[in-house]
Amino acid sequence: MTSLFKYFFKYLFAVILITGFSAVYASTSNGTINSSNHSALLCKNDICTITTTINFLTTNGADIYITDSAITGNAWSEDMGWINLNPAQSGVTNTINGILGGYAWGENAGWINFNPSNGGVTINNSGQFAGWAWAQNYGWIKFDCSVANACVETDWRPIDARGSGGGHAIPPPIPPPIPPIIIPPIIPVVPPVVPLVIEPIIPPIEPTTPIINTEIPTNPTENTFTENTENNNQPSNNNFNFSNGLAITQAVVAQIAENVKESFNKTADISKEAITKISEIIKTPEGNITSKVITTTGVVTGTSISIATALFANPLSFSELFLIPFRIWSLLLAALGIKKRNRPWGTVYDSITKQPIDPAYVILQDLNGNEVATSITDLDGRYGFLAPAGQYRMIANKTNYEFPSKKLNGKTQDELYHDLYFNEIIDVSEGGVIAKNIPMDPLKFDWNEFAKKNKNLMKFFLKRDLWIARISDFFFYLGLIITIISTMAIPVFYNIAILVIYLILFILKRTILKPRAFGYIKQKETKNPLSFAIIRVFFAGSDNEVIHKITDKTGKYYCLISNGKYYTKIENKNLDESYSLIHTSEPIEIKNGYINKKFEV
Repeated sequence: MTSLFKYFFKYLFAVILITGFSAVYASTSNGTINSSNHSALLCKNDICTITTTINFLTTNGADIYITDSAITGNAWSEDMGWINLNPAQSGVTNTINGILGGYAWGENAGWINFNPSNGGVTINNSGQFAGWAWAQNYGWIKFDCSVANACVETDWRPIDARGSGGGHAIPPPIPPPIPPIIIPPIIPVVPPVVPLVIEPIIPPIEPTTPIINTEIPTNPTENTFTENTENNNQPSNNNFNFSNGLAITQAVVAQIAENVKESFNKTADISKEAITKISEIIKTPEGNITSKVITTTGVVTGTSISIATALFANPLSFSELFLIPFRIWSLLLAALGIKKRNRPWGTVYDSITKQPIDPAYVILQDLNGNEVATSITDLDGRYGFLAPAGQYRMIANKTNYEFPSKKLNGKTQDELYHDLYFNEIIDVSEGGVIAKNIPMDPLKFDWNEFAKKNKNLMKFFLKRDLWIARISDFFFYLGLIITIISTMAIPVFYNIAILVIYLILFILKRTILKPRAFGYIKQKETKNPLSFAIIRVFFAGSDNEVIHKITDKTGKYYCLISNGKYYTKIENKNLDESYSLIHTSEPIEIKNGYINKKFEV
């Protein structure tokens, strides 16, 4: 009996020794991910207090394997989607000492650097991943088993931590191919099958700022400035060197041009690759229409994300993300201000309060002082003249007001109005509308203007317009300055595009781009203008005439009117100087304060 027990224990000891040795030795050089510890943290802010997990042990993706030279397989992030650790253009590398390098790729994440200059990831003797990786479009990825949900662990070991012994290591299984595109599952906790990945032909982007004794690496997009303390005895030269400054400016401009060119070249390469893949999918005889549609959709989606990655080549920092709403708000306010200023009429207004003046009497004269036309402003101070080619002056008259304005003299615009007029000569090269804005200085208190302001009778002017215009200008110029600085510091496509938009809006703010103010009346058959015809405007459903206008020799008419519903009657001038009715229009809804319809009768 004793000998039987001895035999049993010897046998059991041998089995444990053999199997235990084999398991330990096999796992040290060919590893898989631990089933308990398999997630890293994606930092969503600069101090990594807001995070989301990245799963390195997925259900539907290719399993992750660690060898002495590389890491292969797929990881999954709710924010970034699928991550390919061994893309065709690069791949995550490993050494026998557990030092990781190279790049993974994700459609949303972009390139993920496992050895950035201010971070880096290693595998320690316990098989734990430690350190920081950098995702091109998202930021830092943290590996730290002392932090909850940041621990990725493997049974692979660096060479110094491996046990001795003979034999051959068990080779890892062949990684399965990336699964085909299928419709993502309805259950949100289960990640979708790996979509078809189109990898752009772009070099991985490596951050350059060195880490400076901090627990959390600094954002690589931030500029680091150092102070030269090598020779404190030498006096500093504060005089600007023009040649150096010119060289720096030329270098920045050249860098901006190169970045834009590179981004669009990448976009062209990605688009060509996508077209090729879609053509191959469509030409394949296998599969039904549904699978082709789904696969093609995957290609298009992947291409769109890849193009966005190519155009916005550098990740946006936290400060950039903070400035995005500010920039958008600034551009919207500027666009709104331009729209309010560029209206197809002139306004006579108080130079101090900016409130329109009515009734003001505006006279259009030739240079000899002869009266050409007159206009009385409406409640919104509006007027306008349709004048033939020539040179003119205007005079504005209003009780208790002075023209021309002395307070704004010399200015071309103020907060609300462009193209200010101060009794200078007006050149009209072709027949067109004269609609300059006329400021007038108040001489004493005017009860009519005070009462009008309090009763809110004006339709195209609001008291808050002045404050909106001031706020708009402040945000616009502040945003323009910030954008110029950002583009000089980080000349990426995003900053360049925003700067171009700002410059366009700046030009529009300084330029008169008013919509076409006049309408046409032509003969339908001959397309000839209906010269000196009368267009009469009536309230819809009534015979009450509101206003009438006479066309010039080219068939143009200019008609300001309050918003509402109207219909028109057009009378043609006969050879005997009489008029005959030739057209009655359908009801017209006026929403912009004037009629500029083209009539063919």
